[in-house]
Parts: sequence; structure tokens; C-alpha cells
Amino acid sequence: MNAHPWECPACHYRLEYPPRDDLAPVCWHEAGHVLMRWARGTGNLGTVCIHPDGTGYSAVATEGLTIETEDNLLILMAGATAEAGFLERLDIAAAVYEDFDAMRQLLTPDYLLRWLGGRFTQDEAMQYYYTWARQILWEHFDALEMLANALEDRGVLTAQELHDFFADEDDA
Repeated sequence: MNAHPWECPACHYRLEYPPRDDLAPVCWHEAGHVLMRWARGTGNLGTVCIHPDGTGYSAVATEGLTIETEDNLLILMAGATAEAGFLERLDIAAAVYEDFDAMRQLLTPDYLLRWLGGRFTQDEAMQYYYTWARQILWEHFDALEMLANALEDRGVLTAQELHDFFADEDDA
């Protein structure tokens, strides 16, 4: 029997861990993914949700939609970058994120050679994408903060709510 019978109404995730008191880090993390997806113009915003155990999920509107590897790398890096904040540096080598595992799978020798001109090792490429993601997130810090706060207050933002939010950002 599951000791924590809660289920997310948006993605149907069931708690795997005991609930946490501080969900702000995961709110910033998921807000980072969403904001970067918008900033890179992928147009594939889906529902985002935060779970009481400190996990989160940022869906895409259309499964299987192909995006550029570079965009994917920035979207993956944006979560940890936003979570770490702008006052401290993210220690990529010491950090443990599923997103980083996915990035390392994308940063193949072929990609490093063909797309990044062979000028970076995999670790250097991770640092390159961190610096780039940090710059983009900083440029849109007000929107990032509003998203993180909305997620902390509500737990779920639907795809339609995200589209409405970013339509207002585009108009600003």
C-alpha cells in the first residue's frame, strides 16, 4: 500500500517520497525549463506541475515534435540554472540532475566536433550551455520569477495559462 496516496491531477504522478515543506527550488527549476522553451521559440508549451514530494514535470504540448539539439540542451540546462539562482554558481561536476544525464547523452563526440567545432570537451560544453542559459534566463528574470511564484502558489499551470502568460510577455 502506498503511504502517500496523492496523485497529481495534471500528469497523474503518484508520490514516491514524503512531502517536502520547501517547494521553491523545484518551482524555479520547472519555471526555468518552461521559460527557456518559450525563449527559444519552440512553441511547444505544455502543462507544468509541482508535486508535494519535490518533484516536478514540464510537459510539451505535442509529443515527438523535433527541436534542435542546441535548444534541447538549453532547455535541459535552464532548470538547474534557475534553481541555483543568480547569486551563486552552479557546480555542474558535483550536481546530480537527470537533466544533466540527458545533456551528456546529447553531447556526443560527433555533436562536439560538428556543431561546436571541436573546441569543447563534454564538461566544457556543459559549462558553455550553463553560461548561455544563465544569460537568457537573466534577460527574462521578471517572467521567470512570476512563473516560479505562480507554480509555488498553484502547483499547476496549464498549457493555455502558459500561452496566455507568454502572449502578455510578447506584448510587453
